[in-house]
Amino acid sequence: MPTIGDLIAKWANGRNALLRGEIEELRLKMNRIEAAASRLDTLSAPTMGLDPNIFRNSGGFSVLPHPCAILYKSAAQSIPNATWTSPTTWLDFSDPAVRAFDMKVDTTAGYIYSRGIPGDTVIQFTASALFASNATGTRSIALTMSDGGGTGHSVPGVGFLAGVLNTVQVTHVRVMKANDSYNYLQVYQNSGGALDLQGLIFTATRLR
Repeated sequence: MPTIGDLIAKWANGRNALLRGEIEELRLKMNRIEAAASRLDTLSAPTMGLDPNIFRNSGGFSVLPHPCAILYKSAAQSIPNATWTSPTTWLDFSDPAVRAFDMKVDTTAGYIYSRGIPGDTVIQFTASALFASNATGTRSIALTMSDGGGTGHSVPGVGFLAGVLNTVQVTHVRVMKANDSYNYLQVYQNSGGALDLQGLIFTATRLR
């Protein structure tokens, strides 16, 4: 079957007129190209990006997947008074709460690794720590990134009640400063004595 280029070349030559069947073949092929171009135009926004409706009614493809990871610690750990301490005994991948999708994690060290383009890749981190009941002092989480930077959150003990577990949470969105980074948590409490960390969740999601 002749291609569009072959038919146009034959027609442009001028010595061999296109046969009726060849003209019809050229017409059909050009119509298909025009229809395909029209469909592509509906997928492109005026800014030349993807139209926001491209994934509408597309089932599992309606939401673009984001690389993410979840670390979870359920075993109680005694945290010394007034000492920044690294959590230990994280659960491994045998537990359904621990997951990594296109991100690497170290369930022994409690690291979540992130990769991307410096100045362009955006990562969101969240952490939630559960401390044993105590109404004195503060409870804190510190998030540290190996490529520089970090953040923390302290909750004053004035709001704590005896008999109620204390929760500290932190959310941080940052632009990566290097191609690779490992990210980890430390916790702190100054209740006046050792206090148990009852549970800890650490997540990372690449936003772009």
